[in-house]
Amino acid sequence: MLFSIITIYIVVNDCVYRKIKNKFVLILFITEFNRSGYIYASSLMMLPIIIFLGLILMKLNIIGGADIKILMSMIPWLKPDVISQLIVSTLTIGGVSTVIIYLMERYIIKRDKSIYRTTPFSIPILVSYILVN
Repeated sequence: MLFSIITIYIVVNDCVYRKIKNKFVLILFITEFNRSGYIYASSLMMLPIIIFLGLILMKLNIIGGADIKILMSMIPWLKPDVISQLIVSTLTIGGVSTVIIYLMERYIIKRDKSIYRTTPFSIPILVSYILVN
């Protein structure tokens, strides 16, 4: 229940204010620890790969720093064999949501083309986590 409330708060905060506070990522991490009760050591070894991929996506302006924090707070609770599913589903859902947001801003909202907004990737990350977990 608390996991769901924190997840919804993070998604809404990311969509509306484009900020994710560190304390809520920490609460999400602790909540997941209480829910699962154990950490997969082999998943912890995947963290450098996730950080590397996150840095590449940040340099390409696809994903922001707070989204990487969310991803890193959830990786230790996943079985190692589903981490690749998490990454692929996050990128797939994120790509679809990016296209949808782009089309909405371009044709429905008629926003100025010079204004570039990034996609709130907390939604694909959290949805993917719920799907693979």
